[in-house]
Amino acid sequence: MRLPHEKYIRFLITTGLDSTDTNEHLEEMGFAPMTKNDNGRYNYFREQSQVLDDAQIPKNIKAFWKKFDKTKIPKDFLQYMNVLGLKEAWLYNMGKNTDFANAVDAIKDPDINITIKALLACRTPPIEIAALINGKFVYPITEKAVKLFKEYFFEPDILSRESWREYMQTIPKEEQVILYKAISGRQKELRAELELPNKISVSEHYQQLHVFAMEKFNDSRRNNDPVTAEMAMKWAKLAMMAGDKYEKLKQGDVTDFTKDVQMEFETIETDFPMIGQETVSEIQQQKDAVKKDALDKVQDEINKGTTGRTTRQQGASTQMSLDEA
Repeated sequence: MRLPHEKYIRFLITTGLDSTDTNEHLEEMGFAPMTKNDNGRYNYFREQSQVLDDAQIPKNIKAFWKKFDKTKIPKDFLQYMNVLGLKEAWLYNMGKNTDFANAVDAIKDPDINITIKALLACRTPPIEIAALINGKFVYPITEKAVKLFKEYFFEPDILSRESWREYMQTIPKEEQVILYKAISGRQKELRAELELPNKISVSEHYQQLHVFAMEKFNDSRRNNDPVTAEMAMKWAKLAMMAGDKYEKLKQGDVTDFTKDVQMEFETIETDFPMIGQETVSEIQQQKDAVKKDALDKVQDEINKGTTGRTTRQQGASTQMSLDEA
């Protein structure tokens, strides 16, 4: 059996939790446990521990997570956590990862939690999920937070048909119905069930994200210590990015829009707000029409030139015939 939050379980192991404590923590977070059967739980825990033990990691690092002591983190510890794919979780554990905290907060809200899981199960792009969650719940989750949610808390791609069947038995009936629609590809029906729009306003998403980031920036900079100062800078960077993209969308800067945004949102089915309520496709059609008109005029000139040359050539031939005569 495999669980969609398998990587998070591995992270918990590196914090020194045993199988019983890990299961309790999972249930507190609302995750499916590693089976309630003692033997099953221990076997799953041992399998995940073995994955960590088999990794090419120094013995002192492995000894650390088996005898966990927060005050004596080994040198290069985060480097080796990165090798295991657990660095983001450890940065959060140290209070230095706002995106991971963003994802954890999403888990704590049942409606947001199941909505993100369902959208991930039907392979909705993270940037679109962020915009949908922001639009419906006015909860400004970032694209990176959605990616971390998928990586640590709900990775549907690792589940086989059998694992899906076993996992479904561990969650409430209403969640089973929603996830079944997701994995069976019934997207429109799923979105109707979750009261999600088929079209989203990306511009509005960036505007709300900008406002939220500015609020977090102001909160962080009030505390005079290095950790919050670093967080304040990150929130400021996010606020500037979101504000910049919102302004480009709102003002209809087609050049910058195409370079910086359109490729990022190519999978989103939406009409982007532009000057005069024109969409990008309409602007492109106008460009194509202007280009066609220009080409037609050039062709006309070519045709005129050709006709002129033909007339002159005929005249020259006639003159030569007269001269020869």
